[in-house]
Amino acid sequence: SKTPLPVVPTATPRPPIALPLLWNRASIGQIGALQAAPQTTATPENAVEWAFPQRPAGLTAMPLPGLTRGAAAAEAGAMDVRPLAMDVTRQRLLVASEDRLLAVDALTGRQLFAARLPGSAEAAVVAPDSGRAFVAVAERGEVYALDTLGNAQRVAEGLGRPTDLAYGDGRVYVADSAGERVIVLDGESCAIIVTSTLSAAPYGLAYDPVERRLYVGQMGRAQILALEAETLALQGQVDLSGLGFPLDLALDAPANLLYVAYALSPKYGALSVIDTTDLSLVDTVS
Repeated sequence: SKTPLPVVPTATPRPPIALPLLWNRASIGQIGALQAAPQTTATPENAVEWAFPQRPAGLTAMPLPGLTRGAAAAEAGAMDVRPLAMDVTRQRLLVASEDRLLAVDALTGRQLFAARLPGSAEAAVVAPDSGRAFVAVAERGEVYALDTLGNAQRVAEGLGRPTDLAYGDGRVYVADSAGERVIVLDGESCAIIVTSTLSAAPYGLAYDPVERRLYVGQMGRAQILALEAETLALQGQVDLSGLGFPLDLALDAPANLLYVAYALSPKYGALSVIDTTDLSLVDTVS
């Protein structure tokens, strides 16, 4: 691995990393949430140790009464409940189950609203300023904009198969895996602003407000692309290993670190850390 990044003391609290939340069949009607804790480690041995021990995560469970099911259905694993997005500003968690989207209080699990969608939600993202939620329904090739009460305000159509979303600077970024392209929507009108065709299908997305970039994981290529946020022009790329299937991206913008969870094989996975200042691979845990 490369030389570890220096620890830069700061008085400003660092925001939580939006890593995937946890769902377990054994916890029917409950969902796990990761909550960041204050920094505690001073001197790391390597970059990965620096990134994680300073953010010890406590796993909590909260009941979701609107999504419980009977014992027979639970045993069959018939209901797919997936956490989609965290609204840090309002401490809300967006959770999807089939064609239902629920917003729950991230601390208590209290349901704030339940909205019906025309299909299963594949991904969601929240605009931190307005609280507007954008939800991708992949089977219909659409992205819906919902207000803070769960009311649909806008819909963007003809988006192929949207598998992930990112939000930044008033724009919604859409990964169209079927069309092998990235689409940029206006965050207010949901009109298409920019479209860029890639060499392989995009899957995971992450917006970088510091570098003003969009990071894109490409399926089958084991690559992370860095695109200029406004024009989607290619600025660089990072090559990974394994099957070439990045499953999720999580950005720690203040630390200039991008975490990539991806498959090494059908059975094993890995977590790589990328330095976003020079797009270098810092370390990999497998």
